[in-house]
Amino acid sequence: MTTNNKIDVNEEYDKSTEGGYQELTTASGKYLCFSLNTEMYGFELCSVQEIIRDLAITRVPNSPHYLTGVANLRGKVTPIVDLAIKLNSVQRTEQSPWIVVLEVHRDGKFFQVGIIVDGLPEVVNLPDVKLQRRSDSSGGAEFVVALGRTDEHVILILDVEKLVSDSIGVAGDF
Repeated sequence: MTTNNKIDVNEEYDKSTEGGYQELTTASGKYLCFSLNTEMYGFELCSVQEIIRDLAITRVPNSPHYLTGVANLRGKVTPIVDLAIKLNSVQRTEQSPWIVVLEVHRDGKFFQVGIIVDGLPEVVNLPDVKLQRRSDSSGGAEFVVALGRTDEHVILILDVEKLVSDSIGVAGDF
């Protein structure tokens, strides 16, 4: 459901029909896909909490260059990572990007991390037959775990925990 500048993905809606959202029954095989410059990326839907726009972000001195800062999300200090910078991509194409809030499990605890992306994210169904999983983790593209295929795009499916593991400690100390 979209309300003002927030999309609640816990209600699992799919922007697959023109002019509205269609309710989904399960998150299995579902990915939140979004653009970053001209490429398409995705996260497993089960790791996504919500999508926000226009969030007040506080910069953290001496933090990694891809860490935009932290934000207060319902009383939790949440690190905000600029995905374009983290993936060594070129400058972003949108003036007002979206923030995808992810839930990450680490050391027996759950953490929130915000990821800045371009383009309005949408839920895409990618059954296993449309996914090509990585056979090993050697070589480049360390955060990519699979490639998904739709009729229009190849989607790079990202490993959320690898992508944000070095950003969690920034908010974990507060």
